[in-house]
Amino acid sequence: MPCASRGEIPKNAASKVSMGPRKPPARVTMRPAAPGSADLVGYFAAAARMAPAAQKKLVAQAADDWGRSPTPYARVKLGGLYAQPAAGLRDDARALSLLEPLAAAARREAAAAGEGDLFDLASLLYAQVAERQRLARDEARKHEALRESNDAMKGRLEAMKAIERSIQLREERQRTR
Repeated sequence: MPCASRGEIPKNAASKVSMGPRKPPARVTMRPAAPGSADLVGYFAAAARMAPAAQKKLVAQAADDWGRSPTPYARVKLGGLYAQPAAGLRDDARALSLLEPLAAAARREAAAAGEGDLFDLASLLYAQVAERQRLARDEARKHEALRESNDAMKGRLEAMKAIERSIQLREERQRTR
């Protein structure tokens, strides 16, 4: 039997197998964003930098636009404002309710409507808000578990103190006899 330590390196049976020509990796093509979705990204960035009073005005204007003309663009505009982390804008429940129908829409329908990028933006915003809510729920569960653990530890500590007091009382009684 060949041994590598004696300089006899065993041949790999697979070393004689030809790999053949390799296929080049598939290319990912990025299509330019529709003007609506690109405009909305800039709009959301500008809204995040505004003062709270100006943010509230933007939300009111977007809500009016949505009320007058409930288009996918108006839906994403209002839902995206509600999805912002800024305190003056953030309303996760409203954001999810506005963005969910677009995020759940079939990709073919979005492409057929010519607003595929708008639906992609809605899906992205929806996923961010849903993840933020999931993290908040997890944090609340952890906080509750820590509180319960703390309460249990306090109960155990009180029980140990009571046992210690009873032992001290018993020892004092035995000394006084």
